[in-house]
Amino acid sequence: MSEESYSEIHAQNISRGQLIEEHERKIEAMEIQLKSAREQYEYQLKTLVDTKKELERIAVCPHIILLMTENPR
Repeated sequence: MSEESYSEIHAQNISRGQLIEEHERKIEAMEIQLKSAREQYEYQLKTLVDTKKELERIAVCPHIILLMTENPR
């Protein structure tokens, strides 16, 4: 192989290395976004469950009050 061929191969390898690094950075950014989205989903799910529990508690309270006023002991 000539000196030019080695230089060409070396330049191609550098270009490929840069492309790989760029893709790795994109993957890392996507992983961070995914982690953030997962944390946000888990928070929203917890909030939804807490809200549901609170609504169920509130919905039961009037029934208890009504029963207590209708049947005082």
